[in-house]
Amino acid sequence: MKQELKIVIGYAVLLVLLGAAAFLFPHREFDTVGVVNVSLQLLLAFLSILIMKNSDDASQQGIFFFSSLLFGSGLLLLLSLFAGSSFLKGSTYGPFLYYLYVNKAGLALVSSLAVLSVAVDYVFHRFSAMRKLLLTLVLAGTLVYSLFSSFVVHPFNLFKEWDYLVLYGMTQAQSTLQPGNVARLSDADLAATISRQAPKTSPLSVARTNSEELTADVGRLREYLQGDGLTKVFWRPLDLALIYLRVALLAVIALLLAMFYRTNAHLGAYVDKILILFFLFFSMEIFHTAGFLLTSNPEAFHTVFRVGQYFTIFCLLLMVYAYDLKLRFVLSVAGKYYEFAVQRTPEKVTRWRDELDQLILRAFLKRNHGYNKLGTFSQTED
Repeated sequence: MKQELKIVIGYAVLLVLLGAAAFLFPHREFDTVGVVNVSLQLLLAFLSILIMKNSDDASQQGIFFFSSLLFGSGLLLLLSLFAGSSFLKGSTYGPFLYYLYVNKAGLALVSSLAVLSVAVDYVFHRFSAMRKLLLTLVLAGTLVYSLFSSFVVHPFNLFKEWDYLVLYGMTQAQSTLQPGNVARLSDADLAATISRQAPKTSPLSVARTNSEELTADVGRLREYLQGDGLTKVFWRPLDLALIYLRVALLAVIALLLAMFYRTNAHLGAYVDKILILFFLFFSMEIFHTAGFLLTSNPEAFHTVFRVGQYFTIFCLLLMVYAYDLKLRFVLSVAGKYYEFAVQRTPEKVTRWRDELDQLILRAFLKRNHGYNKLGTFSQTED
């Protein structure tokens, strides 16, 4: 009870600080539901730290250390709303670089670390904690680098992406012509206007542009002239990279769970349930990003985004419950003994039978055959 009180007090203080920051410092407009989402992630980071601190298993400490990084990054994501308004105000590219390295590449890295740390611990369980840590860093770094290297190493390549150049040229043409004239221009005429206005060194200039190709691209991108279409097209390469990365992480989680339930080897109490919730969480993140990319109408996007956020919050609440169960477990006598047995004789320990396992077994197993197989210790001692 004392631990839960600390958590409630800490979370209340966090909410007060977030509210004070929003009141005292200038920032871009943010969605209330999104702030609830971030606050729940910060609560999960707090729970992860407590689990890491109280666990006696070095492998579990590593897993929840990376979990705390993932959910703790929510604070940095929230700070991006203040970039350019409260800090980095005098920097032309500071907010852009912050968003690229924190909201995109940084988020991809901590997401990879959170999932791959569990996979490495399960597959290479005989490795020392340090070797697992190094292997996790190498695998996560390789995965993120393969998807983000062209923009992490050369961030200003984003300004040279073809779709962005075309749409930027269209917005420039729109600023020099009457809005009604732009709407009445055919794709070919608008493409010709863009080519004439582009600098000679630009890929869009008349001398360097295939008119048919440019005309087709103008027609394809015309719907993004409204709302925040330019921003959407600008960040599209990194958003697609995030989608690919999360799909890869979903595949890792699915494979890991299949191996876990097939072999019945220990993974850490409640970690399998947490992985299932990670699967749902990353699926919803893919839904949000894909909705942002595919919805050109701002109102339609905000509707889809808000509905998706409610599902994400529900998933995060389930995570809070699962992490709380994990924390209670590592603080309990049974949990301490289980972790001791895992470290001493891991080959003799099967997975922990938690509340959900017991519910499923009681509902579907009519006989005791196999009922006591989960979460048991071998009676044979060396």
